[in-house]
Amino acid sequence: MGYADHTLRSYADSVKRTASVYTIDGGVDYSTDIILSENSKAERADNFTIENGILRSRGEFVDLEGTNAFAGDLHSYKSFGNFALIHAGSSVYKVEDGELEELYSSAPDFSSVTVVYRGLIYIYCAPYVYSYPLDGEGSFKEEFPTASLYKTNFDCDTQSGSPVADFKPNILAPFVAVTYSPSNYTGNHGGSYFKFPYFMNRARNFCVYYKDEIVPDNKMWADENGFEIDRSYITTQSNVVKICLYSTESALDKSDILKNCTAGAAYGGATLDGTKIFLSGNENYKGEYFTSELADPLCFFEGNGGIIGEGNENIKAMSRQGAYLLVFTENTVYKINYGFNENSGGYFTAKTISTSVGCISKNVSLIGGKNVFASRDGVYMMCDTGNYEIQNVVPLSRNITDYSSDRGYNSLSREDLKKSVCCAHKKKYMLLVCGRVFVLDLGYAPYAGSNDSSKAEKRLCWTEFKDVRADVIFGAGNDLYIIDCSGEENKIKIASDAQNLSSPYVLRPKGLDFSLPHEKKIVERMMLEFRCPGKSGVKIRVFADGKEYYSEERELSPGDDGISSVYLKLPKAAMKRFDCEISGNGAFVGIFNFKIEYRLMKKH
Repeated sequence: MGYADHTLRSYADSVKRTASVYTIDGGVDYSTDIILSENSKAERADNFTIENGILRSRGEFVDLEGTNAFAGDLHSYKSFGNFALIHAGSSVYKVEDGELEELYSSAPDFSSVTVVYRGLIYIYCAPYVYSYPLDGEGSFKEEFPTASLYKTNFDCDTQSGSPVADFKPNILAPFVAVTYSPSNYTGNHGGSYFKFPYFMNRARNFCVYYKDEIVPDNKMWADENGFEIDRSYITTQSNVVKICLYSTESALDKSDILKNCTAGAAYGGATLDGTKIFLSGNENYKGEYFTSELADPLCFFEGNGGIIGEGNENIKAMSRQGAYLLVFTENTVYKINYGFNENSGGYFTAKTISTSVGCISKNVSLIGGKNVFASRDGVYMMCDTGNYEIQNVVPLSRNITDYSSDRGYNSLSREDLKKSVCCAHKKKYMLLVCGRVFVLDLGYAPYAGSNDSSKAEKRLCWTEFKDVRADVIFGAGNDLYIIDCSGEENKIKIASDAQNLSSPYVLRPKGLDFSLPHEKKIVERMMLEFRCPGKSGVKIRVFADGKEYYSEERELSPGDDGISSVYLKLPKAAMKRFDCEISGNGAFVGIFNFKIEYRLMKKH
């Protein structure tokens, strides 16, 4: 909060003066608490956001209409414009316009990674892969990993075939291909009948091809022992019939490499879509990332990928920024760059761009083309991806950092921060940790580069949401959601626009000294304006040098313009610093045009 200074002609001057608090939307600033007296450590901006340049109280989170609970461990979630997908337990849900819809109920109940690639959303929970259209229109379906050719000339009678010399298993799943010798069997429909390979996992789906074109369902029949294809298919030649199947041979199943991945992205080439999928975050493969084949998001061969740093830190998150893929560990940030060589083709190189900070939270957020993330000692922005660390990473959390560690970011433990999650919503960065949401409004007060980073950081606007019982926060479209995973079922809620539903809000700036430093004065009157959608109660407390000496409750009754004015005549109290606290329960109450009338005390 700022105020207009007034220069006095003399100490004896007792003319009534007016101090206009020209900005009431600066949020909080805990950073100077350590130099203030105990009674002055009282600045608060609880349950406020910035809307149209005015500090406004927020609405409450309420249950969705219809279904608002779902079971199972929360494995992954991600927003895509107007909707979000949630994988929990064995189900995948879509959240859009305040409604929860189950898209799929047979997913595996373990960790998954969601990546967007060429118009599709892929959910990887190896050895299973699913896709959903990025526009939110269409069906949710299982995808079949690319099947490497395992055996040729497979004989139905002997259940044997010729191994392929250059065979490499797809580590995404033990999904392999086998081509057949001509069959000696005829099925019930007069077509050629082929026995399933002995190493086939018959509990999972399979595909049949004829000359590399899939055989449609109406021209194929299957029983528990094999399949028959229509008599119109000529099968007298070897290797024209191919089956792609999941194998039971343990030597082919290396999907554990990708099974517990927690981070992923699409990257490569000169397009935003990328050319390959990157998966990482498996604790058993610290620092390793694995890449798909070129333009094939369903094929990962062992050995494709690389190791970040010394391989002693697990990868927490991956996110595109400009021409690079940023890779975050808890202590370091790296960038992966794509290059091309006429002889060897495309290649990737990794370089360290920050050795002093990394991501301790479960994810990072991309806001305005730049990644924002929580580290051990604060929130940072990847402002640049050049070679100079001081230019790459800039701190953003000065205003929520109390250096006495009593509150704000420094009051959070390392373990609490490891459980934290963040999201980007309406150009705001929101960090949820231990029932609190730190809100950085980069739309209202963007980071402005400066040679003096402390000045640039001080201009940022932070507020806090208090008493938010949730484990996850995310935005979808214009809506903000939270998920509480603490009960027997997960409860999802949405930020309400109801005018009568609000968490208690409190605004208290630091002590104001609007004269020459520490001159005693008497405040005679204070005036405020409130913009509110309906009637609402407000309580105003005033303090002299940190001690409360007056309070009053008022009802806000907005006029036709939606504004209610409050004028308070205050009892006389000598003070060096004046404080006030404004609190209430109404939703979307805006506070502005704060003026204070005062006189300096005459010299005796």
